[in-house]
Amino acid sequence: MDTGRRTGPEGVRALRRTNFAAAASVALSLSLFAPVARATVPDVYDRPMSQVWTARRAWDAQAEREFGEFVAAIGRGVAEHRCGTLSRCLNNARVNPLHVQARRPLNLHADCGDVPYTLRAYFAFRKGLPFMFARDTLYAGRDRRYASRVRPAGQHRWTDFHTPRALFNAIASAVDSGFYRMATTVANSDTYPTRVVRGAVHPGTVYYNPNGHVLIVWRIDADGTVHMIDGHPDNSITYRTLNDRYPHGSRSDGGGFRNWRPLVGARGERYAANSEIHDIADEQYDRRRWTVAGLAVPFQRWVRARLIAKGP
Repeated sequence: MDTGRRTGPEGVRALRRTNFAAAASVALSLSLFAPVARATVPDVYDRPMSQVWTARRAWDAQAEREFGEFVAAIGRGVAEHRCGTLSRCLNNARVNPLHVQARRPLNLHADCGDVPYTLRAYFAFRKGLPFMFARDTLYAGRDRRYASRVRPAGQHRWTDFHTPRALFNAIASAVDSGFYRMATTVANSDTYPTRVVRGAVHPGTVYYNPNGHVLIVWRIDADGTVHMIDGHPDNSITYRTLNDRYPHGSRSDGGGFRNWRPLVGARGERYAANSEIHDIADEQYDRRRWTVAGLAVPFQRWVRARLIAKGP
């Protein structure tokens, strides 16, 4: 029988099935090549600050501990070679405990000076904490990375930027190692030289090499070994342990271990004054203190002895 010429109910149903199958095949082919419709709602990084980053809590000892835990998690990811740039670390849910899913992930170029500021800002964003950093620096000399008498030239608040992504991009383009080059006596600096003892030096503490390099502590072993995240000009990120390749500098250039200056008030209305900070100190610049068992030792050996865990 010639089924192509069938008439009656069976023939009509067969024809409908044939036409439906053909239409479905064409629709599938078109869908494979059709552009994907873009959602109109912006990602969390691109929404207005007033919607996604409000100060829901103030910085306190608990917030600082949580910041240290966040930095430690990123450091582990770097040490285990699970991410090779800061953006990849932050975009990786297996590395970043504060990861947020975004259609347009972060794409930041972060060298050594940018890494600590970006980690601090990202944590503040995800935890609803206030954030502030220097607009620029004033200094004597041609290059602020190696200048003298460096001091901040005003501050940016997180609310000065339209979106979180705009703030992260501003850090990547504006911050350099000169932002850390400030003496203990400088007021309103973003970071300050700290005492070298366990508790004062912790995950989240910055280490400034006055030759123009910046690292951030992510772990301290029981024997005092200091592990640090290390950003590079090619945008890569690695980790190092403190050794004699990283000089600590002097009182005037503020090298060595530096902590983040506390923000005072529920919305971080101001930076704490030097007189309000209990662990601000310049002891790491006094060579007479660099002794172990009564013997003079290099700075790095002294640091390790100072950071040995005491007791259980």
